[in-house]
Amino acid sequence: MYELGQEKERTYRDIYQPHIKEVNPLTSFIQKLNQKNTTVGLTTMGDQPNIDFILDGLNIRNYFQEITDGA
Repeated sequence: MYELGQEKERTYRDIYQPHIKEVNPLTSFIQKLNQKNTTVGLTTMGDQPNIDFILDGLNIRNYFQEITDGA
């Protein structure tokens, strides 16, 4: 059952890849927080491959000092 779930997630990433788009003004908001030395964290129930997919797809990983996933 676990493998079936992982296959579903891989399929989601393959289909969604061309549609990754930032919700404006996410990056500018996070940049302003970083400039004010505010720690920025991300908490999600997503699994690590999906977190990597979005953060790296939007090139925003470096703005987060802490990342907590569903595990």
